[in-house]
Amino acid sequence: MQVLSIKKTDKVNNNYKAANMSRPAAMKPVYPQRNEISNVYYTPLNMNKQSFGGLRLETNVIQKVNGKQFQGSGIYTKGKDFIDFLKVGYEKIASEPLNIVKATKDEITAHRFSLALAETYAEGSAFGTQWVKRYNPENRRAPLAVSHSLNSDYMKEQHYAKNLEYLYDLDNHKELDIPITDKKGKLILDAVIFDTETTGPNPKVDKIVQIATIPMKHGQVTKFGVCDQLINPEIPMPAGAEAVHGISDEMVKDKPTIEKFLKTFTDKVINKKNGVLCAYNAKFDVPLLNREIREHNIYSGNQIEERNMAEVLDPFLLIQRIHPFLGAKKKLGFQYHWLFCKQMENAHDALADVTGTADVLKYCLYYLSEHRKDKTVPLTLREVLIFQNGGHGVENINIPLDASKNYNKSFRFDRSYRAEPLDVDNYFQGYKLTSKVLQKLRPEIGENNYKKLTDDGVEVKNITSENPSSTAETEQIKDSNTFKNMSYVLANNFKKVLGFAELEEYNGKSVDEIINTITDNSKQYLHETTKEIWLKNVDPDDIARGNDLPDDKITKRVMKEAQQAKEKDAKKEAKLAEKEAKKANK
Repeated sequence: MQVLSIKKTDKVNNNYKAANMSRPAAMKPVYPQRNEISNVYYTPLNMNKQSFGGLRLETNVIQKVNGKQFQGSGIYTKGKDFIDFLKVGYEKIASEPLNIVKATKDEITAHRFSLALAETYAEGSAFGTQWVKRYNPENRRAPLAVSHSLNSDYMKEQHYAKNLEYLYDLDNHKELDIPITDKKGKLILDAVIFDTETTGPNPKVDKIVQIATIPMKHGQVTKFGVCDQLINPEIPMPAGAEAVHGISDEMVKDKPTIEKFLKTFTDKVINKKNGVLCAYNAKFDVPLLNREIREHNIYSGNQIEERNMAEVLDPFLLIQRIHPFLGAKKKLGFQYHWLFCKQMENAHDALADVTGTADVLKYCLYYLSEHRKDKTVPLTLREVLIFQNGGHGVENINIPLDASKNYNKSFRFDRSYRAEPLDVDNYFQGYKLTSKVLQKLRPEIGENNYKKLTDDGVEVKNITSENPSSTAETEQIKDSNTFKNMSYVLANNFKKVLGFAELEEYNGKSVDEIINTITDNSKQYLHETTKEIWLKNVDPDDIARGNDLPDDKITKRVMKEAQQAKEKDAKKEAKLAEKEAKKANK
């Protein structure tokens, strides 16, 4: 995909030429020997208007989709071809969800183009750097997030190898040899979709504060049989956890403890009769559940069997094996948005998360079923689990796995993510404390603070981010004698360096308030110029050449079935209400 709008003005053409003559250091590979990975870095783009392909996507697709404020033609500066980054962001595009069942191909592409812009642009966030640069800062063949998910921390304990050893034992575990679809290709799998909210991110020590499940019967999700239970963790709720899921001490103080709830939950909800257990990023939720089971078994004669990770479906792994380059962020909400062109409702609520997980799971199962070698033979649950755990010996799945990375090698990073020259307006560059900014703020921050920030001879320390292993998040101050003209991409780093100035309270404002005022006034923007940006390729015509995008026949099918299931549940609910009303009248 090329997405440059060529301008007639010499100014913009000169900007474009300059950008290609000298590419920013952050966009050059760390290892020169890898220069074959992306020809964008090393092959000059052809400016011949007839042969340059950059006009096609923006001019022929994006700019022709009308009627939306934050996608299609709505994202451009009025009367011009510059992308207005005041109209870019997750919250903005989330306010205009698509009905993917009814949407046209071009509307879907325009929505994902806005999503791609939001993904690569994070103005003012605590870690406000380009997610895509963090995703692949060294221009590697494999995206870092996927390598981490599929090969790193989980492999320390060799869980994948243990899972595969269990799954390849074809003479045993016969309950896994059930088809996931009928002969017509319709899902018939029974499953219990499971999620937890907790007091923190460590399954070895943190406590469960909410458990939710939703049943999938014969491949269809139904709200009848839903479990949604708040749990009293018997410890104070950490502020950070409450900020994520919104569950307070007050909300759980009268709820059952996990010990009182666990036996009923494992016996009646997540039993084998109700189907296979499924969780998004199961290596968090299932070990957490098993830890609670082990603690219960120590003190109780009523023993509970731990859940076997080898038998747990995990769309977090499945979607990355199938679509390794579908969005830089691998959390459920972001993968869901890339698939279905809308945000999940009430993300970080366990019940909402299991509903979203069910949709992603169905997409993965349908995708695998569509890629069978022998379409007359349905895939089995065992085959799906072997694929999920990185097994290369699934004869009936026609998806080639990369030998070392264990993901779909039909898709390529250099076709899915590119450094693209875009015509931008109001593009956030970072934070810079200029003389002009300081002079403007002088009356607001006080004379003493002004002098501390402008006087020479003040030692200014270098600073790195809280994650020094990430090259994209490491910054240094160029001027060691004054705070003036210091420049940062990350808001956190900018504020930390201002802290070295030992500013004072002034005119009723605290030091933190003064630092926030300086930070807000130090934002710098690019206006009506060309900027090279790491960007997800959203052109569906490039899928055959290795661009990783969803199969929208399947996304439409999943959303259509979800709507049908809601309508069916509504009718059932109405009948039950009518029945209850008749009983009451008698």
